[in-house]
Amino acid sequence: MTNRAAGKQQGAIRPLKLRVGSMGYVLAHPDVERISYAGTKTILDLDVLVWAPGLLLSEFMTYSDGTFQGLSSLNDDHSHNLERAVTRRRHEMRQFLEMGRTMVFFVPAPREVYVTTGHSYEGTGRNSRRINHLTPFKLLSVIPFDLRTVAATTTAFDLVAGPPFAKFWKAHATAFSAAAYLDGSWGTPTVRIRNTDKVVAAVANIDKSVVLALPELFQGVADDEDEDQEGETETATASRAIAQAQRKNPFFIDLFELIDSLRGGSVSDLPTWTELVRLPGEDGLLDKVNVGRRKLSAAAERVAADEHGLAVLRNRKAMFAGQGPVLETLVEQAFVALGGTVTSGAPGRTDRIVNFKARVAVVEIKGKAKSAAEEDSAQLEKWVSEYLISTGVQAKPILVINAWRDVHLDERNKDPFPDQMLPYATARNHCLVTALQLLGAWLRTEQDPTTVDEIVATLFETKGAFSLFQDWREFISQATVLTLEDRVLEEGA
Repeated sequence: MTNRAAGKQQGAIRPLKLRVGSMGYVLAHPDVERISYAGTKTILDLDVLVWAPGLLLSEFMTYSDGTFQGLSSLNDDHSHNLERAVTRRRHEMRQFLEMGRTMVFFVPAPREVYVTTGHSYEGTGRNSRRINHLTPFKLLSVIPFDLRTVAATTTAFDLVAGPPFAKFWKAHATAFSAAAYLDGSWGTPTVRIRNTDKVVAAVANIDKSVVLALPELFQGVADDEDEDQEGETETATASRAIAQAQRKNPFFIDLFELIDSLRGGSVSDLPTWTELVRLPGEDGLLDKVNVGRRKLSAAAERVAADEHGLAVLRNRKAMFAGQGPVLETLVEQAFVALGGTVTSGAPGRTDRIVNFKARVAVVEIKGKAKSAAEEDSAQLEKWVSEYLISTGVQAKPILVINAWRDVHLDERNKDPFPDQMLPYATARNHCLVTALQLLGAWLRTEQDPTTVDEIVATLFETKGAFSLFQDWREFISQATVLTLEDRVLEEGA
């Protein structure tokens, strides 16, 4: 079925005033011409080019291509096809911009692949082998103007532009998912990553043309109504998903209305000397803008600091849901908060040595899917004995276990230290404490530093299971989860 026939089935679609081509995405409009980057169809007869550079490489890659140093590596044919296409399209796009046409492009991440530039042979006869000569190819090199990006995926945005862009963005912000932000100064920013100065959308005048940069389209907005196409490429899959979304949402209509407005002169680069000329009310508005920007910057810094603090605090949840180095590091931090000095055991061992002034403890740390076992105490006893032999000091054995780490706290109804291991541990003066209890101790000392001595004394006096902070509800609260009805009422309030 042709694009025009498909358009008739979708209902009355308003014809476009402009001649539009799309390279990468499929825009579900009968007047939008689909153009392959690798193809020979020119863009010079278009008024508007809508381009997704992030999908370009998939036109030249197949499963027959390999990898090198973790990056995709194109074979001879695909490498030469890419080189020829880039040479031709870059020149054509420069001409397109010099002619005063309009380009809309979706900001790509700075992806790299290796391309084959030639080959040679090493050895002779049966020992001969072919050596491929590879060189990196940067996706951003296909852009016909200076552009640098930094990979950053997000759907959290702040609109920073007024009309006509604001009208378009407010209607379709959920259609976008950024793959990168613009690195350095480029054009007039229209959208930033939320609470940052990182620009993901902008408008610029290049040569005689208006160039609109947008985040990549969010493929997940589409329900897959069409049957899967066997052997379909990444480009085709993404484009089909976008087209399905647009059949339900007049994205392209609003996009081209925005383009009409931009082409009408709403974006312009004035000479720098005009900054020295003031219109009535301009100084006042400029002062307000500058004050607002300073406040926004200060607020962004406070939010960034709070977000960092939140991430550090949330990381402590690994003390009841983690294992390995993350858990071990947090346990070390907890003992430091209790006034201890922590050092690692001998090379190749998993214990920690914790000094509390005149007292010393040997600590074994483990995150387990089930409960602790007698073998864990046996391992701890081995470390304590070796410490005694090497130093002549009898250390306090402390076993820290994050038991049942994959089970929700509400559902942890089994003992972390089963009865059968208690006689062995008690007879050897082991203190058995869960990482969750140690977290409770850590939080308590932050709230009330005067409790440190009592908690440390209890750790050293305990033979068997540690008695403090056994009920996690005393120091951890449950989050309130709103139902859909509650959310609707809250948002409507």
